Parts: sequence; structure tokens; C-alpha cells
Amino acid sequence: MTMRSLVAFSFVLVLGVAGYFWFSKSTLAFSPDVGDVRYFSFQQTTDVVAPGPYGRNRSRMELSSLLRNEVLSSAGGVTRLESRAAQAVVRQDDKIVLDTDNVPEFSERKQLLVKLLKAGVVDQVARDGRVLESAYGDQEVLDTLIADRYLPEILRLTLQRDISVLSTYQPAFPEGELKVGARWQTETREVAGERLPALQYEISHMDEQSVTLKFRSMDEPDSEQGRSGKSPVYTASGYLQVERSSGWPLRAYSEVAATLTAEGQEVEVSTIARLEQAGIEPAMNFETLKFRAGSALQGFGIDTASPEFTTYYLPPFGPFTAEESLERLDKSMLWFGSEYLDGHAGLEVDLGLEELGLLDFHPVSAVRLLDSDGQELGKEITVDKRYRVQDALVNQSEAPATRYPFLLDGLSDEQLQAIGRLELDVPVTLPDQLITVPFQPGDTEKFVEELGLTLTVDEWGPDRFLLRLSRPEGYLPGDYPLLSTIPLSAEGKPLAGFKMRLTHELFEEPREQYLEEGASTDFWDALELFGARQARRIMAMPPHEQYGDMWHDVSAPEGHPIEAVMVYLYTTKKDTRTFVAPSAVETLMGGAVVGERTLDAYYTPKLEFTPLNIEDVVLQGVEAGWLNVAAPEGEVNRCDAELEGKPVYQDSPLTFVKNEESDEAIMMFGSRNSTEYPGSHLISERGQRFFYGLDVDVKITCVTDAIVETILVPESGPVNLKKAGTGTLELSDALYQDLVAVQDRFNLRELPVLAFNREGEALQPLEPVRADEDENQAAPRGRQLRFWGEIDTVKYPTGLKRESRLETVSFPPLP
Repeated sequence: MTMRSLVAFSFVLVLGVAGYFWFSKSTLAFSPDVGDVRYFSFQQTTDVVAPGPYGRNRSRMELSSLLRNEVLSSAGGVTRLESRAAQAVVRQDDKIVLDTDNVPEFSERKQLLVKLLKAGVVDQVARDGRVLESAYGDQEVLDTLIADRYLPEILRLTLQRDISVLSTYQPAFPEGELKVGARWQTETREVAGERLPALQYEISHMDEQSVTLKFRSMDEPDSEQGRSGKSPVYTASGYLQVERSSGWPLRAYSEVAATLTAEGQEVEVSTIARLEQAGIEPAMNFETLKFRAGSALQGFGIDTASPEFTTYYLPPFGPFTAEESLERLDKSMLWFGSEYLDGHAGLEVDLGLEELGLLDFHPVSAVRLLDSDGQELGKEITVDKRYRVQDALVNQSEAPATRYPFLLDGLSDEQLQAIGRLELDVPVTLPDQLITVPFQPGDTEKFVEELGLTLTVDEWGPDRFLLRLSRPEGYLPGDYPLLSTIPLSAEGKPLAGFKMRLTHELFEEPREQYLEEGASTDFWDALELFGARQARRIMAMPPHEQYGDMWHDVSAPEGHPIEAVMVYLYTTKKDTRTFVAPSAVETLMGGAVVGERTLDAYYTPKLEFTPLNIEDVVLQGVEAGWLNVAAPEGEVNRCDAELEGKPVYQDSPLTFVKNEESDEAIMMFGSRNSTEYPGSHLISERGQRFFYGLDVDVKITCVTDAIVETILVPESGPVNLKKAGTGTLELSDALYQDLVAVQDRFNLRELPVLAFNREGEALQPLEPVRADEDENQAAPRGRQLRFWGEIDTVKYPTGLKRESRLETVSFPPLP
């Protein structure tokens, strides 16, 4: 086996294990309706460890795809099923090697490969799940790639299995009624010239909607065939969940490990793959699980005197109510096009997750694309059911599922470029009724009828209160109940400080073991070590095994006993909201401003100027025969020096010159770093810098402070600044020059202007607020400043304070 075929075969392995199963009632059958269309999200990560010139080398291949499956026909017990890649991204060692939504025009091979992927395959599927026949949808493209030697057989077979949801693995289903605990074993078989060993299956869970199976490989790693090196030493495990009514897969997870022989060397291959029918709920998210597990390890310390306590731990559990959050979301949702422009792409939202903590968004139910006149651009817009509104809140990664709520597949460039706005219908769960549940010593259990929730006191001591949350359906480890548990003093007031830990029963035993091992309890270390480990473990579990109880674990400092407890919680309601995202493409290209973007309070410049005491300006070097007038560090440009009268030295007039310009600041409104000798240096026209037996009078003038005001921006009139459209300020020439002077005097990187909306939040500038580089250009940029959002008030310096002092300098006589 060559190294080129090795990675391909690792895909065969995992797809061979993560085959898909078909059930109908109590018998096994694949019988979806003709015309039925399902989308499947598939993620696969394969690690290959092989010998290299400097030891063992590790390479990683990642595949993320969305597969579209449609039932074309059904007759005589055979179903024709079309399966194609609606979108796919392949990464090798974190570098994208193929993105079907972004293929370079110069790469003919990649263009052909994408065409082949999107044409897909057509499978003939028997009722027992066997794929009787399979063929590529575009034979002409396939023949071209084969002739070009770009698609050898093993890659061709692997690619076919990557596209097809059903063709890879077909177990020998047992006859008879299904029941939990039933087991059967498949025989070994050859795939792409390689041996796949037997697997054992067990039905682990059944309900009215689904059947779940666990599987594991039967061959032992030390088998005779494995030791001989003729076949892979192979292990596999995972689970499958399928719909009983139709036979479609719901979820599948598998882990495969194999030791292969490549070019005479032993190579280790491990693969993790996850399949999920797009849009099903609840959706499991690795990052959410990791964070919940890391938080469950040690919890958070809470200071009840801090604003964060009132904001996040008392109703409504966030800086905004649910309705306020939805309004802010709608206001900041913008469409930035299908290609990156100034670092933006797709649908973006300018909010943090903490601002929407009370809301739970479900898969988008509908998307409408409208042009600038409000006309729909095509009726067949396909929603990407992998997309969650939360995706737009987090970092904008290169994964298309986090950029677009609809599939680009099938849309022309003209349609995409004509988008004037998007309309999204999004189901959302909101908090509804606030419920308070008090606990006094002796209370052991309380039932919240509105939620079907039982609150049980598992422990109550002076310094600990452990509350169990139980409901019939259980909780998933990634759930976050709208509930807060506040320990009270004897006076009924919240304790001055306490620690709260929200945890799930699946975290507790691993947590105890982790702490016993003496592992780091630093939160960020725990997040990566404990959190990631538990997230991987739980995502490998069948869904029905992930449910359980949750706890609120509250601990108090010594000497502050927990005398009572108040529990706040919300009931919920579900609604569908329509959000409108105008296109910001024209805005970035200089057009009218749409939407709103605000600066986080932490990053909002204070626009506060440090006062300067003129007495702190010093005269350097006089005893050595030279003179430098130096302001305090970082305040070089705030002071000027000039000579009284017209002194000369050896018939050459004297003057002051500024020393070399300093380096620019790194932060907005920050001062530049000073040079070794900042300030103004005395020099003659002949270039002399040393003087002897000379007396001069030096006048020092400094800008000691700035007068800063916040004003309501007028719409028009003979004023220094006014609105010139949404998000746009127009400055008079006089004000512009004054601001440039302030920028220079205080060594600022940008013009000192802040714009605010009606809520008093600072608006993000559309581009850096800088002075013109070329004062002779026809339309100076500095005269108009643009911000994201409707401007209500502006804060800027309206004047400068100056002070002067006169010094007589006497240089020593010539030695």
C-alpha cells in the first residue's frame, strides 16, 4: 500500500464502519417516500502517524461536507437514491485544499473534481439495505479525471463512498422482531482491495421514532493475520441512530484505529467520524460541551457587590431582556456577500453570546433573498439546516456552515451579487414566566409543576448547598437551564461572596478522578485538558446515554453560613421571529451605511487627555554647551520652544528644530513612543549645536489640556459638524484642522472623534478615523467620517488649553 492510497483507505475504513441502517416498525427495511429529500452533515478527521527522516511524522486530514439525498423512484423493492455533495471542505494539516464554494478558476482538476462531487452518485438500494448497484452521476467528468491519472481506483472508490450515504457498508440484518439487546455479527469483506474485519452490533435503545445500535470490531489486535502484516490491525467502535418510519440515518459516530503497512513501514491511522441529519434536534456542539465540562470542574466565584452579579445571576440573567436582545440582534444582522470583503463574508452579527444568554435558537426554517427593490431572487432557496444564528455570533471561521444560512449550491453569481437583503425565519425559545422557589433548612424537595421539574436538596451544610435538577426527559450535558441558585444570610440577603458550579452527572465521576490525579485546576488548562477530553467522550456516546440530572453546587466561604436559598427560574415559550439582514456590500464600497456595529465598553476609547504641568518641561545639556527643551515622556508634540528676539551666534541666526519623529502608537488614541532625546533642539543656520558664553531667552508654550464635549449632532445648519446621511459626519474645514492639530499635539493615531447611538453606545468607525495623507486631493477623506449606525451624539475636543513660561539660558564660557 502506498502512502497516497493510505489516507484514502483510512476514509474507506471509517465509512465502512459508519454504514447506515434501515428500520421500519419491527422489521428492517429502507422505504422512504419517492421525492423525499434529506441533508446530512458529515465531519471526519483522520490522523496518520508514519516514519519520517527525523522520527515519526503526523499528518491530519479533515473532511466537512453536506450531502444531499433524494429518493428518485421506488419499484419492485428497489429504491433509486441520488446522493451528492451540496458543499464540502477538505483540510490537510489545517490548510484548506478544497472548498467547493471557492474553487480557483485556474485549477482545472479541482473544477472537475467539484463538478463530480456535485453530480454525485445514484444507488440502487434493496429493502434490506444492500446497495445493488452504484454509478457516478457524471461519467464524462469521471473518465476525464481517470485519463488524467488524477483519480486512481482506491481514491475513486473512496470518493464514491464519501458522497453516498448508503453504499459503503451493508450488514447482514437478522430476521425477526427487533428488541433491545439483540446482537448479530457481520462477516469480513473486501473493500477497495483491503480487508474489513467482522463487526458485532447490538440494539441498545428503541423508541417510537428511532432505533440506536452500538457496534465494535470483532478481530483482536494481536490476531494472526494482524501480526503477519498482511492485513491491518484494526479496531472500531461507535453507534448509529436511525428513523424507524423511513430508515433514514439520524446520527452516527465512529472511531477507527488501524496499524497498516505502507512501503514496508508500519503506519498508524486513526479516524473519528460524525454524521448528523441536518436540522435534527437537539444538536450536539463540541465547543459547548467542552466549555460546560471545564466549568463543571471548579465553577465560578461570584462577588454579589459587583455589577456582574446583578446583571447575570439575578433575573433576567443578562444585560438585556429577551425582547431587547432580539431587537439588538435584528439591528446588527448584516449580509456581507459570498466572498470576503475587508475581512467580512456571509451573515454576521455584532453581538456576544452573553448578550443573548436567555435565547435558544433553532435551525432556520426559511430564507428569502431579495434585491434592492424588494423582489425575491428565486423561489428555490435551500436553507442550510446546519446553520444556527449562534454561528454568526462566534468567530467567522472559514467553514461555510458558519457564514451562510442558505446553500450557495444552485445560485448564480448574478443572483448572489444582486442580494439587497436577507429575510430569515428563525424558531427561537424565549423565557416566559419567572418562578421563585425559596428553600429553608429542613426542605428536601420541591416540585415545579409548570416545568415538570423536581428540585432536590442532596446536601445542605454551613458552607455547601447541593441542588439536584431532575425532569422526566433528563438534561443533556450541553443544556443550560434558565435557573439561578442564590445563597442567603440570616437576614435574607445574598451572601457577600460564594462559588457556583453547574454540572451534569456525566461530568462528576471523571471530575473526581481528574482532581485525585492532581491535575491543574487553572480554568483554561482545565478547559483544554478535562473539558476537551469529556467532550470527546460524550460525543462518542449514543444520544439516549447522554441524558441525566444536573446539579447546582453552591459553596460559601468559612464564617458565612448558608441560612436560606432562593432559586429563580423561568418557564419557556417557543416563537418564530423574522430577521432582516440588509446587504452591507455597498456600504463597504463607500455606499450608504446600513445596520449598526458598536464598540465593546472595554475597547471604547475614553478620549481623556492627560493634563500637562508646564513646570515639568526641562532644559537639557546647558552645562555641556547644548540645549534641548524636553517635555515629559510621551508628550513631545505638546510643547514648542522659541527664542525671544533674534539671537545669533558667530554671525549665524539661532532657531529651534524638532528632533526625529517618534514611532507611532499601537493603540487607538495612544501616544507614540519617544525617541532618545525628544523635544526641540537649539541649532544655528550653519548647523552648530554647541554654544559657549551665550545668553538667550527661551519661551516655552505647551498645550496643557484639551476641552472635551459631547454634543447632540444637528441635522443641518451653519455648524462645525452635522449629519450627512446615516452614520456619516461632515466636518467643517475649521473643525477638521483643529482636530488634526489635536491629533498631532497628543500624538494620536486617529482623529479624536467618537460617535454614539441613542443608547449611548460607541459606534464602530467604518474605516480608521485618520487625517488626510494628501491635503490636495479633490475630496479630502477627513471632512467626512463614517460610522456603523445612526449617530445621535458626538464626543470630541472643542478647544485646547495653553500655558507659557520664559527662561533665560546662560551657556558656560569656552573652556
